[in-house]
Amino acid sequence: MNHLVVNNLSKSYSKDLILQNLNLQLQEGEIACLIGPSGVGKSSLLRCIAGLEDFEAGEIIFQNRVIANNKYSLPPYKREIAFVFQNYALFPHMSVYENLDFFLMKTAMDRKKKILEILDLFNLTSEIDKYPDQLSGGQQQRVAVARSLIQQPKLLLMDEPFANIDYELRKKLVHETRQIIKRFGISAIIVCHDKEDAFDLSDKVAVLLNKTILQWDTPYNIYHEPKTMEVAHLLGPSVFLDVEVTPNECLNLGRHHLCGDLHKKTSKSLSPGDVVKLLVRPDDILHNDKSRLKAKVINRYFRGAYHMYELELDGKYRFHSFVPSHHNHNVGEYIGIEFEVEHLVCF
Repeated sequence: MNHLVVNNLSKSYSKDLILQNLNLQLQEGEIACLIGPSGVGKSSLLRCIAGLEDFEAGEIIFQNRVIANNKYSLPPYKREIAFVFQNYALFPHMSVYENLDFFLMKTAMDRKKKILEILDLFNLTSEIDKYPDQLSGGQQQRVAVARSLIQQPKLLLMDEPFANIDYELRKKLVHETRQIIKRFGISAIIVCHDKEDAFDLSDKVAVLLNKTILQWDTPYNIYHEPKTMEVAHLLGPSVFLDVEVTPNECLNLGRHHLCGDLHKKTSKSLSPGDVVKLLVRPDDILHNDKSRLKAKVINRYFRGAYHMYELELDGKYRFHSFVPSHHNHNVGEYIGIEFEVEHLVCF
């Protein structure tokens, strides 16, 4: 059953249209992440769902009732939706305990017990008397999430909660956040700046571009079956090679023959002789010193555990490949490669 439905939502600031005819369906208990470039309306969508901003057209249905349209808006405090802001919005003059207790004023029974339980869940018991400016960024983030969940919402919205946290701690918090949200059994929509965070966190990913959601799908499908070239570009290094469709439903890349699930992975109706653009990612090109197929190293980028090599095949086709960094080849060298392009995604 759909827990949240956004139908044809359009939102503008002054005369600038930022969201247009946007549609979204979230199932109960799902975690979804919104990704896309800055300024495409990710935060605005969250604020419309939370009731913090109005919109010009469309409707939002939550728990089988309309909570907002262009004529009516249910007050935010009646929506059973919690919002974690990017800057966490903790009360600076209140301790950790007081920040949580503030939202339990109307439920006096077992307040202290509930607070202690959730602080223990978030490993914050030792910080109970500290003020926000005495906490690290990661601790502040956990307090903000704990404060939201102690309200027992039906939906949790988070606006780039990991944006100001260093890499190692961010990965730990991403894992913890998913576990905790799943433990509470609620739905969540999270704006993510980093696609890896989105893949780690979510059951579904929404790619926002051109004022709407271009694709709403599982992380696996978003990566391996992007519906547009824009979506493919957004999800990491991508090149598009001109290839010709063969009679046996394979592709000719110059003198090289590529076969795979061609018609399953493209929405186009293809015929032999058609020239299409084939999506090739770095993980589609394997480095194998024993391979007879050689490509020239044009550039290399050291990433610690691996190099990302820019390669040239037959003096014409350029693409990238992830290679373990102990395979240390210089620019100008030729290295053995193999194509492992099972997903023949064409545009």
